[in-house]
Amino acid sequence: LTAQKVHQLISRGLIYACHDCSEGGLALALAEMSLAGELGLEVELGKLPVATMTQRADSWLLFSESLGRYLVEVAPADAPRLEALLADTPHACIGLVTEGNRMVVHGLAGERVIELPVAALRRAFRGHLTGEAA
Repeated sequence: LTAQKVHQLISRGLIYACHDCSEGGLALALAEMSLAGELGLEVELGKLPVATMTQRADSWLLFSESLGRYLVEVAPADAPRLEALLADTPHACIGLVTEGNRMVVHGLAGERVIELPVAALRRAFRGHLTGEAA
């Protein structure tokens, strides 16, 4: 999504939360959004709109940084309207916010490549990782 398109969607009240994927890529954007809401999430990398998906590794998809990508959270009821407004823009629904307390990311082959409690994300984000298993 472009910044202008994101601004339009926010102005229309369709985006609940938004994060760029510039510093730290998608992985950091997912973690920070999970932390902000104290909610879990479940994401599938195989749903990302990438032109050369077969040549990309899970780590590339998670950590590549770009100024023109945004992760947005939308209420399920608003998804059809958002889809219609983004018809001419590469986008995809890659996952869901969950009531649980875990960030779960499935890789290209469907396996879990990240599964961490939100509490472990918070410790790591604050720089106080205690060494306990997440």
